Amino acid sequence: MSKNSCKNHSFLRMVLVSVLLFLLFCPLFVVKTKVFVLQGYVETEKPIDMVFNIFSSETNKKISTLFHKRIEKSGFFEVEMRENKLFGFHVNLQTEADHVRLSQFVLIGSKKLPLSFENADYEEELDKVITDDASSVDLKINQEYTSIKFKDVSLPRAKRVYHLTPFVIFCFLPLLWHFLPVCRRKNIKYSFLLFLPLFLLVLQKYFAFQHSYTLYYQTVSLVNLWHLEQYEFMIFASVYALLGGALYFPWRWIRIISVIGLIVLMIVLTIDGVVLHNLNARFIFSEAKNYTSEYKTAFYMLLSYLGTMQGRLMILCWLSVWGIFYYRCFLLTFYHRIIIWGMVIFFGIFAFWCRQSFLYDYAFYNVFDANQGAEQKRLYSADFVTQLQQSFDLKENCVKGLNKRKNVIVILAESLSTFSSQKLSGLHNYMPRLDKLMDKYAVYPQYYSNSYYTVGGVFSLISGMPPINGFEGMNIGSSYQPFYDNSVAQRLNQADYKTYFFTAVEPDKTLSDVIYQSHFDEVSDYRDSYYRGKPKLFFNAVADEYLFVNVLQRIENYHERSPYLMVVSTISGHGPYLDPRTKKPSFEKTTDYVDAEIEKFVNQLEKQGFFENGMVLITGDHRAMLPVSAEEDERLSPLAEGRVPLVVIDKEIRGEKTNIYSHNDIAPSLQYYLTDKGCFNAFQNNLFNDTSRYTCMLYQKPSPRNKVAVVCASGMSVICLNGDDTGYCEGNNEQKYVEFINYLRLQSSVQK
Repeated sequence: MSKNSCKNHSFLRMVLVSVLLFLLFCPLFVVKTKVFVLQGYVETEKPIDMVFNIFSSETNKKISTLFHKRIEKSGFFEVEMRENKLFGFHVNLQTEADHVRLSQFVLIGSKKLPLSFENADYEEELDKVITDDASSVDLKINQEYTSIKFKDVSLPRAKRVYHLTPFVIFCFLPLLWHFLPVCRRKNIKYSFLLFLPLFLLVLQKYFAFQHSYTLYYQTVSLVNLWHLEQYEFMIFASVYALLGGALYFPWRWIRIISVIGLIVLMIVLTIDGVVLHNLNARFIFSEAKNYTSEYKTAFYMLLSYLGTMQGRLMILCWLSVWGIFYYRCFLLTFYHRIIIWGMVIFFGIFAFWCRQSFLYDYAFYNVFDANQGAEQKRLYSADFVTQLQQSFDLKENCVKGLNKRKNVIVILAESLSTFSSQKLSGLHNYMPRLDKLMDKYAVYPQYYSNSYYTVGGVFSLISGMPPINGFEGMNIGSSYQPFYDNSVAQRLNQADYKTYFFTAVEPDKTLSDVIYQSHFDEVSDYRDSYYRGKPKLFFNAVADEYLFVNVLQRIENYHERSPYLMVVSTISGHGPYLDPRTKKPSFEKTTDYVDAEIEKFVNQLEKQGFFENGMVLITGDHRAMLPVSAEEDERLSPLAEGRVPLVVIDKEIRGEKTNIYSHNDIAPSLQYYLTDKGCFNAFQNNLFNDTSRYTCMLYQKPSPRNKVAVVCASGMSVICLNGDDTGYCEGNNEQKYVEFINYLRLQSSVQK
């Protein structure tokens, strides 16, 4: 047989092997996405933002996804909406134009469905003219936003779209290696080392996906992983770029810099994995200093991470990188350089080219994207500040209070979450004792924290204001002084109350500012003499049982005539969720411990006769920093990540209170219930008056830091912090919430 014939047979074998590999692993390389495509024509004089709220259930209560389209000028548009089945959707329009014309709306799934504007629902105040054939509508918009609801638009099947993932290159490696010179093929076995870091990082992110991204997708699938790839592949490209620099650059100093950069990148990725696993958040560089002294906490978090599949894969990724350096003598070939730099360029282009307009993108940010938040730091212009000061006034309306003059204890339990309650969520039975208290006393099923972290939760409860990020991030320290002067402690001090704050932790500077500037008569923290010699867990704090005993002793020894307020902030429920009884990590067991200690504390108060003239409020500082399951998202929508319980134990208050409430309602509500007056601003509700007006609540998003959720009974919208251009970027609501946020940020930060 001739040499050319052998070569041709060899080539054909390589082609056959590549095709068989592709067919064998087709599910890994071909991603099928189910989408609906909306096409239409828009006539507008000014740019228009269109946000599509997709309903995937017949009840139309569950908004599963949000998609965005910005139209700069008149013309046809098209938007893909990833959903398996559609029962209806809203089209929210935001524009400065006075007149907009919409026409020829067609929804495409397995077939085309022209949409009728005659059957759509419009906002009542919207002026509209619909054509005879109902294929177009002229809208006269008298406000910055409006909403159109299309209902009963379900199609038999969604349109199927197929994507090839970058991993398809693995199938055709045999074919590519065929072109290597014969003398180089003996080193082919070492080429797998080049792909090992990428492969391990992909697996690591896939398992991380199982843990942290179920808030935004019903199931873990390759379709969903596709969206994650769009952000994480820049990280993979960086790994290969640094590997290439360390292996192939002729200049020694560049190789050293590349090695150092690779080590730093791997460390950052590891820390990000630890934080993502334990706290359901991304590693924010500026917050690293908060944990520098908490070696024990960091150690337990690391152990918890290494106990997962993604943690073990990260270790293998570390080893594979250093294995490449060990075998570098086998890799110094021209063809390996081509492979390395080809993959770097491919992944780099892929990372930017394939991103789509998906409004939950922040859930998939890599660690570097999550640290940007450039819009958050944009300052306001002088003219804007002057105009806001003239147009916005956060005045309070004072009403006659009930003047109950009771002693009151507020338990702010660390990470106490609604999803842990069988009664409130139907998901888990982690706190059965608290559920029993809900049956006997008052419970608030639609209750929220205003923030995702402890300092923000404490601040909103004490000050009555949502903790919106300032220009430099979470800077709710001394610059919020005007709000501290109107804190719950100050309100009750003016009514001759004695006020106390109890915690067992060693607070950082920001938390210390919040507590010590809020005008409490006395603050007890980790330095309290009662805690000497008691075992410490983390944050230099004792377990909750010692904190509650300390509070009980103070109550027993209280002999003053003035009534008192005691805010008790616990710590045992904090991640990494170590059960103080067994010292083993378990969120369920830790929550059970917290639940048991709260019940024990309430029983002791009852034995002391506290409830003859006293009340207890039990809530959480924020939801636990754990993943939000798809079922939780559906049952506790529209903002499951902000839901915490509130139970009020008082002989005069019973039943469920169905309004939306949050931490910033507690300060004025206690003033109303306990004293002769209650002063509320336009963004606060009264916990103890069911006839009070309805208002929405604000929730500071964890990532990106420039987004604030506005949660109402009708749904949720999002405001993006962007200096003068701060406004709604998802959904729509009243402009007063934008003005309120601008006011808070201008009060809390000094512009540079």
